[in-house]
Amino acid sequence: MKKILIMDNDPDNADAIKEVLDFEDMKALAVYKIEQLDQKIIAYAPDLLIMSIPLKNSDGSALCFRLKNSPDHSDIKIILISTQYNILSDEKLIGCFDDFLEKPFATEELIEKVKSCLQQDRVI
Repeated sequence: MKKILIMDNDPDNADAIKEVLDFEDMKALAVYKIEQLDQKIIAYAPDLLIMSIPLKNSDGSALCFRLKNSPDHSDIKIILISTQYNILSDEKLIGCFDDFLEKPFATEELIEKVKSCLQQDRVI
């Protein structure tokens, strides 16, 4: 079974996403603090990271770039979630994530994008 890690500063948002994925019989774990993310990635070995941008105390674009350019983590799919649609044109993020969800989003859209990322190799 594929594993999904959810990173959001707002526990309510992360828990809501986790609840939707759990209902779909997907294995998901929520992380609320950026300081815990690296440790959780190592311990949990996710296939997909769903991450809110921006993150408190961190530059989300730098984190995405670091993960996608790491030999140990480059195979992790990343779905970014943000209220800022212009993130798709952010030069720092080009090639550093696999899909994008603009807040607010529909449950069906979340599920579709998660399934799509877990089934194929796509890069924006």
